[in-house]
Amino acid sequence: MLMLSGAGMTEPHESTPGVRRVMSRILAAAAVAPLAGCVSPTTSAPSVSTAEQVAEQRKQFELVVENQMADSKRLFPISWRIRTAVAPDCGEIVRRELPVFLFDPGIVPGDQADAYKSVLGKGPGVHVVAVIEDGAAAARSETRASSDADDHGAASGAAAYRSPEAAPETTAATFLPGDQFLAIGDVSIPLDRDGLSTAQKQIHRQSEADGTVSILVQRGADQVTVRATARLACDYGVAVNPDSTVNAYADGDNIVFYSGMIRQFVDDTELATVFAHELAHNVQGHIDAGEVNAASGAIVGAVLDLLVAAGGVDTGGYYTRLGGSIGAGAFSQSFEIEADYVGLYFLHKAGFDIDAAPKTWRRLALGNPDSITYASSHPTSAERFVTMEKAVEEIRRKLAAGEDIRPNLRNAQRREDIRERGEIVRRR
Repeated sequence: MLMLSGAGMTEPHESTPGVRRVMSRILAAAAVAPLAGCVSPTTSAPSVSTAEQVAEQRKQFELVVENQMADSKRLFPISWRIRTAVAPDCGEIVRRELPVFLFDPGIVPGDQADAYKSVLGKGPGVHVVAVIEDGAAAARSETRASSDADDHGAASGAAAYRSPEAAPETTAATFLPGDQFLAIGDVSIPLDRDGLSTAQKQIHRQSEADGTVSILVQRGADQVTVRATARLACDYGVAVNPDSTVNAYADGDNIVFYSGMIRQFVDDTELATVFAHELAHNVQGHIDAGEVNAASGAIVGAVLDLLVAAGGVDTGGYYTRLGGSIGAGAFSQSFEIEADYVGLYFLHKAGFDIDAAPKTWRRLALGNPDSITYASSHPTSAERFVTMEKAVEEIRRKLAAGEDIRPNLRNAQRREDIRERGEIVRRR
């Protein structure tokens, strides 16, 4: 407890517990006294117990998870379709993936973990949440009864299973929602936070030879081996944030959509337009470019700090920070236009209706009218609509002329140079 004195706040001596008790009561009374003059409610609402609040918190968490899963199921097929179609444009940033949406409830921290388990009906482990229909038709399965593993796998950390060679083969469907990955090839999938990353790595590694991979899954009381074909896809993570903000962003390694952005669109082509735009940011190296520009601006600002300091004024690094901020914003609108432009070519490769793509910016303008005329880090929605319409016409002309359908480039080496410079900046 602190005690107020003429010299300021001082700690009373440990040998005066009576003083501490008195001062505690005085300070408590002083804190409550002003409330005596406040106006209180005039009605008496029903009282709520802590247990009732906790139960409702659990229900609301489950509703959030249900919506997040629904949004993820809608976004996943779109992301798969685009990332596999444009894999050649991603250079070495690719990996082999299966046409399934995988999730592990065990990696969710805190209060929401129980909500994920309740909604998905699964405990820790890598589970199939959704399947892309056109990627699953040709898989072949072997089914055998399992008496030594339950729906959540063995308690030892990986589900026990019998050798595929020891079981009779039958024809069955491919992956089904609810399947739990037990093993890929001869590698067991652990029931810990590494399970999902282990599955992704093994799918890539074990499908290198011919594109196929053998996966043992738990399906109800049975263990089923599914032999499926993996496809190369741009290796950028895709995630859904359940927040209602109308936003999406790329960070160079991932693409994150807010639920508010997903629900903004009824037409999947418009949603795909935004996804292709974010993917183009990553592929074109815009995040790396921003870091390079920020570093360049910070250097200029640091020089100004030194010059001012030589005159006897300590700026506290003000101009360094200002220069970094200005540098980070350099060409930001141009990068956005480029992401729209390159993203439209991605849409075409993935087989979406590019004629419908420009409407995306009219749709977004409805929710943010200021964007029609006001431009900050992003161009106006009007400029983006008109620019994309012209890009659609460009693609149509190339199709009619039988030309390669590729974006027009100023400098083909620019993107790789930016990535290399961005890596250097991050290491620093």
